[in-house]
Amino acid sequence: IKDDHINNANLVICHTRMPSPGIPVNKKNAHPFRYNSVIGVHNGTVANHTDIKHSGDVDSQAIFHLLSLKKNRFEEVFPELNGSMAVAWVYDGDPNLYLMRHVSPLNMVVHNKTLYFNSEAIVLASTLQAVGCDEPIEELDEDTVYTITPSLDITKTKVTFKPYYTAPTAETGKTSLLYPNGERKSYGLAPEYTFPPALPAGTPEPGRSRHNIIV
Repeated sequence: IKDDHINNANLVICHTRMPSPGIPVNKKNAHPFRYNSVIGVHNGTVANHTDIKHSGDVDSQAIFHLLSLKKNRFEEVFPELNGSMAVAWVYDGDPNLYLMRHVSPLNMVVHNKTLYFNSEAIVLASTLQAVGCDEPIEELDEDTVYTITPSLDITKTKVTFKPYYTAPTAETGKTSLLYPNGERKSYGLAPEYTFPPALPAGTPEPGRSRHNIIV
């Protein structure tokens, strides 16, 4: 990125990540993604991305495909998705920034008329130290879209997500259907669902990423 681009910008979105398993790294599948009027970044996993007909080969692209398709009507987008998500995006012709987290962490701080965010609080803390900020870090409310204006006014809108299956418990041999409000309902394990083995505690998730923003 050229320095003059940064110096003249009032919004900067940066994203770093490990490659998705089995997918070669190239400019086409690297964040941020642009789908028509939508530009955004995502940290996490879209578990049902193969159910969404989109042109990309990375799960994150399903989010921005739907946001573009539905002209940024995000209340209609997230009920079609499940998994874990920390998302930031903008929409052409709309001066606002949009942030949302579901399961995945997302943190932010406002300092000197500037908004900083990062999906990992420890990384955000090091950035804030570099700019002399000692403001407390705020974790975004879950399942809530933050609409942030250029003057840093914030409007919060609750959203829901498609329910998803969790692995069967050893006690019952049944899987649970987890709804956005945390309610669980047990069902017999459907044969078409297979679950990967659980990762040991502390193991980084494949494709784990960080993203940052300065407004």
